[in-house]
Amino acid sequence: MVSMTMIFLSTKIRFSFFCLLFIGIWLFPLSASANAMPSTWAGTGGLELWVAEDCPVEVERERLTLRLDGRKTRYTLGCGIEAVYTLHNPADTACSFPAVFPVVLADGQPEPGAEAVRLDGEPLDFEIRSVSHPEEEIWDGLTAEELLEGVVPTDSGREDGAQVRLLLFQLELGPGETRQLSVETGMLAFMEQERLGYLPLSTRYTFYYYLSPARYWADFGEICIDLRLSDAAPLLVDSSLDLFPVAPGRYLYRGGSLPEGELVFTVRSSYLMTAVIWLNRLGIAAALVLIIRKSLHRIRRGKINKRV
Repeated sequence: MVSMTMIFLSTKIRFSFFCLLFIGIWLFPLSASANAMPSTWAGTGGLELWVAEDCPVEVERERLTLRLDGRKTRYTLGCGIEAVYTLHNPADTACSFPAVFPVVLADGQPEPGAEAVRLDGEPLDFEIRSVSHPEEEIWDGLTAEELLEGVVPTDSGREDGAQVRLLLFQLELGPGETRQLSVETGMLAFMEQERLGYLPLSTRYTFYYYLSPARYWADFGEICIDLRLSDAAPLLVDSSLDLFPVAPGRYLYRGGSLPEGELVFTVRSSYLMTAVIWLNRLGIAAALVLIIRKSLHRIRRGKINKRV
């Protein structure tokens, strides 16, 4: 009878040991790295409207609205782009010219869903074309003509370089005419995550919007950038431009001309979700420890009663 009790007790002790071991691994899982390291996936970039270098048309003002998606996927967060230009033709003759609005796609990224081009509020026909260029050439500054001469990716796989999705359309402005052009598309950022083992500590998303292609307009006037965050990433961590808050989750940039450099901004998911994950795990772990302690206490009491 005593041997059966000892076997039962040792079984309970082994069970308790493995339970505690499981809790330790679950809360602080083993990692191959010595410290928390970020896991990063490259995202995509948006670029300003491209025109031919000799185009006489001027941009009187632009309002660029960047609106983060309300929900993120497993690894990505989308951002809607709406660029509204007030264009003016100062020449005494009519001007007809092609314009290109490019979006750089990441590996495996699906094409943006909702895309539209409008002139004075009316839909404008546009052509979609995919090309491939070395990334450094894109960011160093290609002309619209050079961009259109990119290598078309084959069906068997992407050529070397970055895949660029082009919205190509024709614009016409009469002598002295002013018209409003709007372009809607989207870009994507992949997560950059810092982890402690398997537990995410923070999740960040960095978006790139390249303003420099707009220098090919004959003149560029005012610009207003309206960044609107979402519950998916409500915190603005960093920005290459001086964005100032005007409302919760909304930031503006205003300038009298095209700013130097590009727009790069990083957003972060709320710390509240990480705190909830930790509290949830700690609560479950505490409950398991309490159950184990009560089980061991009952075993001891049963053993003492049997001896008595």
